[in-house]
Amino acid sequence: MVVKAESVLNRISIIKVQMDNGKIKSIKYSQVRKWWSYANQLDIEYCKCKIYGNRVIFAMTTGSGQGGVICIWNCDSDMLEHISEASYIYDFVIDNEYIYSLHEIYNFMMPVHYRIYRTKIGVMNAWNENAELLYADAPQKLEGCSGIEIDGKKMVVNTKKGPVVFSEDFVNAIKPKKEYQYLYDIPDQSDPDYRSKVVKRLDMVF
Repeated sequence: MVVKAESVLNRISIIKVQMDNGKIKSIKYSQVRKWWSYANQLDIEYCKCKIYGNRVIFAMTTGSGQGGVICIWNCDSDMLEHISEASYIYDFVIDNEYIYSLHEIYNFMMPVHYRIYRTKIGVMNAWNENAELLYADAPQKLEGCSGIEIDGKKMVVNTKKGPVVFSEDFVNAIKPKKEYQYLYDIPDQSDPDYRSKVVKRLDMVF
């Protein structure tokens, strides 16, 4: 059983793991690089890990979040059990053999907004988008976000203004208010107002 896991991002290792028998293990870049070529100290900018029994789930991003993966490492077999694409990932949780992940999407073209994805555990492909999009684009409702939790049949995202609860039926995606929707649609570069629309977005972001 794993008792402690922490991101180290040193020259050789991504995660340092302490087992309940006192043994110290490492999850190394070389053990992940077969599936994701950015698994090295220079490229990885962010790493977060959590413990689930004998497994460590961890996310890594590169390029200011534009590239990323989420992984599950089995510390008994010392093998990677899952790796899937996870750009802009912010937080994650396992429930009933699914990974629920919260993503903070941002770039110079649009304001910060959040998405929730669900991925079946067992994927071994870092480049294809295997996740199911559950909820999207809720900038005004997830301000000061701290993470995602699963509570029975509900997904709970904790924010500065309190918890935001999502039903498990995945019917009503939270979207921006209608008057702000245009800010989240990538403008057509052939549009004569393209430049002014981009400038307006930058004002919103910064």
